Amino acid sequence: YQRRVHGQVGVGGVVINPETKTLLLVRERFGNGRWKIPTGIVDRAESLPHAVLREVLEETAVIANFKKVLFVNHTLATRWGIGDLFFACLCLTSATVATPDPNEIHECCFVTFDRFLAMGPDEFIMSSNGRLLKEHLSDFLGEGWKGLTVEAADRGEMLVAEQAEIVHCGGDDESLK
Repeated sequence: YQRRVHGQVGVGGVVINPETKTLLLVRERFGNGRWKIPTGIVDRAESLPHAVLREVLEETAVIANFKKVLFVNHTLATRWGIGDLFFACLCLTSATVATPDPNEIHECCFVTFDRFLAMGPDEFIMSSNGRLLKEHLSDFLGEGWKGLTVEAADRGEMLVAEQAEIVHCGGDDESLK
């Protein structure tokens, strides 16, 4: 008898421009037409920060800086019959324009926080991840976004800042330069 993990690890980029107080959203090319944050699956031997920054860059051509994990959601069975461990990651950017990847994304744009929070289930995907995002982002915006500034991205390595602790998460990865 051997135990096996039957699931995937997913990431979502909660990409905020703190200067314009906007959030990056996408509409998938082959989806239900509703908005969502850029998401994807973590590749084998890939860190969470790298995965979320890669997905954001691939889907929207936006360069962002990883800040922290906002929340984690574990779904026991997705529509494909496997579990999903999803990490919603706060990322900051100075970008104001996004360009959709025509193979994956129909449309992408930055929306104001108020506009996002006002979106209903007919506009924004309200899966368990979507509901948690609205809840956590609302709490975060109420207190936490004040004082956030975009720092110049260090292209040589990615750093994860969680409170005062800095953890090295990457090396000279050419794909995010």
